Amino acid sequence: MQHQAHALRSAGLKVGIISAGLIPWNRLLSKFPYKKHEVDREVTVYRYFVKKIIPGRYLVRFGFGRLIAEHEKLFLKYVRHNGVPDLIHAHNSLYAGVVARHLKSKFKIPFVVTEHGSEYGRNLLNKSQHKDSRQVLVDADCRVVVSNAQKTWVHNLLGLEENIFHVIPNLVEPSFELQRNLARPSRSKHDEFVFLSIGCLDKNKNHSGMLDSFSSSFRDISNVKLRVVGDGRLKSNLVSKAERLGISKQVSFLGELGRIDVRRELINCCALVHSSRFETFGVVLIEALAFGKPVISTSCGGPQDIIVNKKNGLLVPVDNNEQLSLAMNEMVSTYDKYNPETIRNDCNRRFGSKVIVRELIDCYQKVLSA
Repeated sequence: MQHQAHALRSAGLKVGIISAGLIPWNRLLSKFPYKKHEVDREVTVYRYFVKKIIPGRYLVRFGFGRLIAEHEKLFLKYVRHNGVPDLIHAHNSLYAGVVARHLKSKFKIPFVVTEHGSEYGRNLLNKSQHKDSRQVLVDADCRVVVSNAQKTWVHNLLGLEENIFHVIPNLVEPSFELQRNLARPSRSKHDEFVFLSIGCLDKNKNHSGMLDSFSSSFRDISNVKLRVVGDGRLKSNLVSKAERLGISKQVSFLGELGRIDVRRELINCCALVHSSRFETFGVVLIEALAFGKPVISTSCGGPQDIIVNKKNGLLVPVDNNEQLSLAMNEMVSTYDKYNPETIRNDCNRRFGSKVIVRELIDCYQKVLSA
């Protein structure tokens, strides 16, 4: 959302952000890293977050009243200093969409909603959330999903017609989009081949299956490496598994990295590998493509809109370690056939900020002219 807001501002739109909610219980003892009010590259931001011992997922079951009230306060503060916005863009139907629906009803301001959540494909909405989400999408003035897979998931779960949704993907972070460091040395059989994985170490990302696939193909092939960026509750289990598989000298767990370090890893890797079970889109895939890197991904939803031919990568079935292993082998053996410039240019043509902003502005104009 932040990158999209900055891209819209760069295109000449006046953009503001309001955000209220609960600080996660596991961060109660740490300092909240964001300011209550700031102007971030000409985008005005108002925040209000409170600390609660009870996890937010339990509190919201008692209703949205507090959430709506706090967002309305932030909205009125924004209006006092910046004027009334022409429209509101909510980035999910739960819970931002509930707030946007309330503000539309009270202040007669139309709203657009972009649905990012994986809950639809994973059927994780309870009865109340199902009702609220459906009502938000019915009442929205424009409905956006980030992939064709998500459009199908929302249709199947909520019973809404697919033709009411516009597919507008996430955009490449502008600093990645402008990446020019695409040069790579010629490879010989003695050069290292480095796979990179980026993502939270949780069950959905299925790093365990990735380790099995990597071990099957490259155990004892010391010049093939796997570097894993991300943290999570499964980290110790994954480190132990790499040791059991005999690949611990080839696999590096780097933990959570900042954007500068992630950029360095993308520059230095040969290819990205992604083994998720569900993805509404897959931002990390287009970030790798922006650096001219081919990608391997499971067909877990959003990636099917990103990897559309063998010019930019390979798709494999979800939870199929054998096919993932074969794809990693194929990537190593055919790597020199991938053209970094072709990959980068195709990525920017489909997911560049100017392209996505143009689609969003078209959506906004249709709402405002209705």
